[in-house]
Amino acid sequence: MNAPFAELSHPANPREAALRAFERLTLNTTPGDAMLLRILVQSRQAKRGLEVGSATGFGALNMGLAFERVGGHLDTIEVDPKMAQTTRANLKQFGLEQVVRVIEGDALVELARLQGEYDFVFLDARKAEYLKYYQLIAPRLKPGAVLAADNAVRHAEEMRDFLDFLAGSPDWE
Repeated sequence: MNAPFAELSHPANPREAALRAFERLTLNTTPGDAMLLRILVQSRQAKRGLEVGSATGFGALNMGLAFERVGGHLDTIEVDPKMAQTTRANLKQFGLEQVVRVIEGDALVELARLQGEYDFVFLDARKAEYLKYYQLIAPRLKPGAVLAADNAVRHAEEMRDFLDFLAGSPDWE
């Protein structure tokens, strides 16, 4: 393991200790998935990321650490004002408020307002809306962008249109 990835789980890292102690909600990304997202962001050297659905920010914190390392930035969209406020507070506690921007509002409205290109996207909001999110994001995806969709096995029926679309597309694996 090279040094930057070894640092991701080093026990002497105070941020890692805070992440281990983070009080996650059932809506938050699991620790294993959050680590995978960090590794994907960092190994891809992603510079501009987007998360749809922050909850209290556990995923955003993890991806934020990787975006900080590669000199990138993450936008995260959260519909619930209390959760968006909690995400902002958690980001500030971790010193990531300059790396991660919290956008409060309905993703279907906010995605249409976004400008610029993204090279990393993580969908983790209303499962039945994944195809709509994708359709709004697709014009802003850089070639070679990574698109990760949470709960694609457990909630497959809720997002069947999205999964069928990707399965039938020659552009996605």
